[in-house]
Amino acid sequence: MNGTQSMSSCFNPTATRIGKTLAYSLIFVVSLFGNILLGMIVYRKKSLRTPINILIVNMAISDLLVPIFLFPRLFLTLTTGGYWPISGPLGQVLCKLSSYTSDVSGLVSVQSLVIMAVDRFVVVVFPLRPPLISPKLCRYFILVIWIVAMAVHCPHLIAFKVVEYPEGLFCRWQWNETFGESLSFESYFLGLFVVTRYVPLVLIAILYFAIALRIKSQKIPGEQSANVRRRRLKKERNVLHMSVAIVLVFTVCWLPFSISIMLFLYSSNMAMRSSCGMQYFGAIAFLLACSYCAVNPCICFIFSGNYRQGLKNLISCWLKKNLISWYRKMSTNVTAMVNGTQSMSSCFNPTATRIGQTFAYCVLFVVSLAANAFIGIIVYRKKTLRTPINILIVNMALSDLLYPIFHFPRILVEINTAGYWLVGGPLGQAVCKLSSFAADVSTLVSIQSLLLIAVNRFGAVVFPLRSPLISSKQCRYFILVIWIIATAVYCPYLIALKAVEYPEGLFCGWQWNDTFGESLSLQTYILGLIVVPVYIPLVLISILYFAIALRIKSQKIPGEQSANARELRSRKERNVLNMSVAIVLVFAVCWLPLTICTLLFLYSSNMAEVILWHAILWNYCLSSGALVLCCKSLHLFYLQW
Repeated sequence: MNGTQSMSSCFNPTATRIGKTLAYSLIFVVSLFGNILLGMIVYRKKSLRTPINILIVNMAISDLLVPIFLFPRLFLTLTTGGYWPISGPLGQVLCKLSSYTSDVSGLVSVQSLVIMAVDRFVVVVFPLRPPLISPKLCRYFILVIWIVAMAVHCPHLIAFKVVEYPEGLFCRWQWNETFGESLSFESYFLGLFVVTRYVPLVLIAILYFAIALRIKSQKIPGEQSANVRRRRLKKERNVLHMSVAIVLVFTVCWLPFSISIMLFLYSSNMAMRSSCGMQYFGAIAFLLACSYCAVNPCICFIFSGNYRQGLKNLISCWLKKNLISWYRKMSTNVTAMVNGTQSMSSCFNPTATRIGQTFAYCVLFVVSLAANAFIGIIVYRKKTLRTPINILIVNMALSDLLYPIFHFPRILVEINTAGYWLVGGPLGQAVCKLSSFAADVSTLVSIQSLLLIAVNRFGAVVFPLRSPLISSKQCRYFILVIWIIATAVYCPYLIALKAVEYPEGLFCGWQWNDTFGESLSLQTYILGLIVVPVYIPLVLISILYFAIALRIKSQKIPGEQSANARELRSRKERNVLNMSVAIVLVFAVCWLPLTICTLLFLYSSNMAEVILWHAILWNYCLSSGALVLCCKSLHLFYLQW
């Protein structure tokens, strides 16, 4: 799994680099967080420390080796074109470990799956015997698993080396130079494939087939109650389904990669080995093999109610204990980040900056896409959540999806092409216009939605006995108006943004003066945009929430004699109010600095300093936008669970 094979002429280099970076970033994030969460859930709950779950945690720990050791190497080789940037003893060690640990991880998973199958076989086929693998014995099995996996892949530590070529340093196999003719690479890999993949998977298939036959015809002696038998069988089936799913996913992820290497090693047809079809198959197989470390925890959460409940408990506990301190730390970190990046251009080399920016935007892409989709799905699935507030929050989530869909791909392309625009013709013009137009429409939709939420809260708190100012049915018409206004306000973007050809190449940028001449200056247009759609709504929102806070303090609701009823109603109002205010505050913190800097950019004479701050605050606004997602997600999370 070294990921350095050339893709020749079958792939567009820039598109391949962007696509791989996105895919690897998604796998990296899901794998890192998913496997850590699995371990924490089992560690915190003693009742989950069964042999099966301990083995699953063992697989999760081994899967963590992939994002920790392999993915940094993949990101480096993508950015440097396959060159190895680290020389000396440290470079040699990292080169060896990056491939060694990923293959050890795969073998640990295979052996864990075999032991899980054996454990299930004994439990189902011999239900009255004591378990073959107890939690205490399981530790020794795990120790043996790791020793075997590390021993089998020891040749990796010897044969992988950093080698200097005229073009630069590379981390590659040096098999013949290391072992000579005493052990051919083909024989080693064939033996490895048969012993560590083929034989274990055949054994697992036989065991689960026997288990399935046994469950079909199972009659448990001594258990007279039909309900007891039903519950026991249901529990066994659930564990069995999860185990089989893990095995199937492992097979789907790893077998294509093993087959692709076998074809590469044993095929004498050089034309086939270098064909585009073979390269496509190899690239997909490698990506599938990498993705196993991320898919495995997802399977556990999908098939096991215990893991899902453990995840809910873990998140709830963390939120209750750490939410306030988290916000404080986040604010401090963001401030330090903004202050510390002023001299970024002179302190960091371009390659490191590009890697950091690409990784950050990929993480934002994944978080934004997943979290906003998650918000929409929750409200769609549960009718009781379809209140005006939640419908407006979903409207904000839908508008926020415009960023990952339209704007982030453009940013990633510009990072990796030094600002050049790749797409020419009518399609290039359309994408250039939409990328910025959609992002700013999204922002204005959010502001108007926040204003309507404030108006709705004001009506509910200040006039509690009147009918709601915004009903769920009316909310749809308000949302339609919001989108029409936002689209109309930013129409000049569709006219003034163009992909223009310069001697250096194609660029996507403003052509304001060429489009509008002196009839409408860019400064006047931007100033109007800041005052009318941003400044006035935020001032109005502040006034409304201030009035709501005063009203809640002195509120006495006529007709409600019960102190408990008043207390419950007041608490509910405060919870919704706190969440709404949090979203507004985070939005203001995220976007006001960039708005101010845009004004300075337009009206200041010291352009160099303003341009630097504009770039810093633009990145800050995008990254801080994750806080808005957190506020919206937490609001719906507590309403759902």
